[in-house]
Amino acid sequence: MEKRKSNQLDTQVTVARMYYRENLSQEEIAKLLHVSRPTVTRILKTCLETGIVTITVKELSSALRAKEERLAYTFGLKRAIIVPSDDNYQVSQDRVGAETAAHLREVLPQGGLVGLSWGTTLNRMLYHTEGLLDKRADVIQILGDPYVGSASNAAFMTVSLANALGGRARVLPAPMLVESALLREMMLRESHMQQLYRDFEKIDVILIGFGATVTASHPYMAQGESMRKLFEDVKRRGAVCDFCGTFLDINGKQLANELDKQTFCIPFRQLAKIPEVVGVACGTQKREAALAALRSQLLHTFITDEALADTVLAE
Repeated sequence: MEKRKSNQLDTQVTVARMYYRENLSQEEIAKLLHVSRPTVTRILKTCLETGIVTITVKELSSALRAKEERLAYTFGLKRAIIVPSDDNYQVSQDRVGAETAAHLREVLPQGGLVGLSWGTTLNRMLYHTEGLLDKRADVIQILGDPYVGSASNAAFMTVSLANALGGRARVLPAPMLVESALLREMMLRESHMQQLYRDFEKIDVILIGFGATVTASHPYMAQGESMRKLFEDVKRRGAVCDFCGTFLDINGKQLANELDKQTFCIPFRQLAKIPEVVGVACGTQKREAALAALRSQLLHTFITDEALADTVLAE
């Protein structure tokens, strides 16, 4: 049932994008999707009713703009982007994803290099990549893939975004976490891996979806008993945010731990050298993780939904 709802939402978003962003007629959409024109009309009506498509009211826009300015000022950001929240979490995620794609269009230089982590909200950006093809920009994976069966596949996301940008994908050929520090050291000796890590220094824009350590479904919980214990240990020490493979406490400070020696990700110190670091998060369950990421002073832009923004500003 959940999969069916997800497929329906994907179809609704696709139809809305084709009609409102790509300016295709309902008849053209019907032909492309092999459905009837009345079906397209019904889907568009549903998009308006469920909030996938919204008509912006000036008063609401003004209120959101005020919150954006306050959020940016409070945490020293260049820019904060807030979208209206929806009762349907996937709709909120899709709105954040759309704004992330729009921001990327704005800040990414021609022929630049995008660093991409993974996450379900970041994944929604891939549904809104129209208009990016002429950028001719490459995409580099900055965090190894999570465990098998995860809803987020970093390599797939990297390739998909690279195709949308008309560039090449530089995939990180490693899992997020390996069994030992020795194994990681051996893999890092491989020439392709060394070149990939050197390329991290050339990133123009980086997109990071950060995770809350409190969730029971966190990828580290599925990595085996020994690594699960290490994860539980760093949580006891105060870790509230998994920031692209690095753990942060509530004040945004890095918590060094044994898992650092087993994780494939962009070096934490490298993040401070990147011209545009974009943090992407959605939902109040990310409150502590968002606070940690914002207090790290590494983000230039933060893209989120109104519910999460409100909880963060309440602090």
